[in-house]
Amino acid sequence: MAQPYDLTSKIGEYLDLHLMFPILTFMESQNMYPIEQLQQGKLELLSKTNMVDYAGDVYRSLHNLNEEDPLPDDMTQKKTALLEKLEEVHQKCSKFITLLEGEDKQKLDNIKKNDHFNLQYLSENYQITKEDVDALYVYAKFQYECGIYDAATECLEQFRLLNTDQTKDYMALWGKLASEILMSNWEQAEIEIVKIQKIIEEDSLKFSMNPLKQLQHRLWLLHWSLFVYFKRPQGASTLLDFFLSERYLRAIEFKAPWLLRYIAIALIVSKQKQQDIVKQLKLDTINYSDPITEFVRFLYVKYDFKGAERELNKFEQVLKQDFFIATVGDTFLTNIINNTKFAICEEYCKIHSTMDITMMSKKLQLSEEESETWIVNLIRGARLDAKIDTAKNRIIVTSQPQSVYQQVLDKTKILTIRATTVASNIERGKSYRNYQQQKLYQQQLKQQQQQQDEEEVDEE
Repeated sequence: MAQPYDLTSKIGEYLDLHLMFPILTFMESQNMYPIEQLQQGKLELLSKTNMVDYAGDVYRSLHNLNEEDPLPDDMTQKKTALLEKLEEVHQKCSKFITLLEGEDKQKLDNIKKNDHFNLQYLSENYQITKEDVDALYVYAKFQYECGIYDAATECLEQFRLLNTDQTKDYMALWGKLASEILMSNWEQAEIEIVKIQKIIEEDSLKFSMNPLKQLQHRLWLLHWSLFVYFKRPQGASTLLDFFLSERYLRAIEFKAPWLLRYIAIALIVSKQKQQDIVKQLKLDTINYSDPITEFVRFLYVKYDFKGAERELNKFEQVLKQDFFIATVGDTFLTNIINNTKFAICEEYCKIHSTMDITMMSKKLQLSEEESETWIVNLIRGARLDAKIDTAKNRIIVTSQPQSVYQQVLDKTKILTIRATTVASNIERGKSYRNYQQQKLYQQQLKQQQQQQDEEEVDEE
């Protein structure tokens, strides 16, 4: 059962294993693939984590076993070993756990309130050393691997307050972001995204990030952020600002063109439908296309209303099978569909001075009465100078010049995208020239070596 517009295999390459589980569960609920295949895939991923109870549940479901039926020996042995490991890591950071979970938690709150939560104070009063701080990091990671994300988050928060190792601090941020996502704490997750982005762009030298590593981390952050932004107020606009920033847009064009789907959706949701921006996004069919990107391309680049209508027929099915969109909720899906219809109507109004309501009802896939209501709402929302001619069953639209402020704003956005495109082309040119120079140098070395070999033969 092929799903031509399913992006899971592409996106999964940039996600942590734990972030894949909600996606696989969603795919099961949508019957996108045979349940047995999805459960087997989930079981294979679970084998690489410490979530043995979850793995046991999936195994029983896959093999139609009851709760009392025994699990395979390897799963039972793994659980026993993990319980022993838990005891070990728990013991190593027992001083911290007493503060975090025991009766001393009130003391911890008072310590923080009095700004005494530092290694020197804890060392003097609670005999907590740097080794204990490092043990807390190991304990947090172990809890995360067990799927206990709230405990992992709590431990990582305390660790980052005391830690002096920048590399571990950065990895702790990624762990905290994953935990917040898996606990559906979208507001805090958005905060963590900003922190990680700041390190990637401003503090990369401190973490010995070369350009290739920076690119990899940008791609991770782009994909992880898909869990967050559509679930936040004004999240579509925030996603556009993030994805369309120079370095991240370049990363998308080079390595992850399928993310254009989410840019297109964000454009539709936020109603930032600037044709020149869309053109610069390279919405072509060479690198990537689906009904959503094609809808945007047909409507804003080619002004092909029939093509846009054709893609609109497939639109809803693609959205319902996209985890990052469908899990936001039915209201969000409805808003996207409604906005696409508004977009068709609005663009048609910009191009044509009159609009037949019967014809537009077919384009919007609505009755004439519903279409008239839509068009009235559009005229009010877009502040168009238009009136309804009931005698001829049509809309008469008077073109209006765009305000100077809006023109400047749009041109600024366009220049940013164009600058990114120029920079991308320059980088590609440099890479090609370097390749040619290296190739020429290797040929020269080869020729020199051949000449030396020939001279040695002549001497002999």
